[in-house]
Amino acid sequence: MTSTPAKRDRTGKEIGLLEWGRLRSDPDYSTVAKDVVDTVTVHTIWEGLDEPPGLPGEMFCTGIAQDGGRTVTIIASHTENDARARHQLIMELARNDSGDPGMADRIRAAMANLDSTAPGR
Repeated sequence: MTSTPAKRDRTGKEIGLLEWGRLRSDPDYSTVAKDVVDTVTVHTIWEGLDEPPGLPGEMFCTGIAQDGGRTVTIIASHTENDARARHQLIMELARNDSGDPGMADRIRAAMANLDSTAPGR
């Protein structure tokens, strides 16, 4: 039997399904950061799903879109502070690599390497 993930607000406080739905539909609340570098958009959103690692559903996700294309999720974060820090790191990487079509894969690899070297991993 699968369980539904806990819904949490941006501070990590558990909330009900109706409150979660209301907050998810509010772009001012669910958008943590959005920046553009040349033709690349980096955005970090609050999803509010508290799942164990490896399962779908995250508290925060940061993704990139090139040339107005579809957004590719690069990395998930469990806290807003981590999400903001990772957003800034991805922005720095995008500034150095924004014109290359393989940029998303290189940034994803760099972030995966960062995660694998983080304390507690």
